[in-house]
Amino acid sequence: MEGLTPADLTFTLNTDESPVLKSSKTSVWPLQFTLNELPPTARLKHRVLAGLWLATTHPNMQAFLSRFIAGVNAM
Repeated sequence: MEGLTPADLTFTLNTDESPVLKSSKTSVWPLQFTLNELPPTARLKHRVLAGLWLATTHPNMQAFLSRFIAGVNAM
């Protein structure tokens, strides 16, 4: 990737809907990430839960991710 230095870290973000209860319309959307610089087997063992979205509708991804990205950029 262009412009990266050896001190930079890259990551992969994942989120997926999971119903809270079968009888409920509420779902939780966990935001998880893994560091790409870790070996593949270590990535699975060291996933980080960065946030949760609990709602009856799909999350607004811009709102969901904006605070996470702001926090990462501040590091």
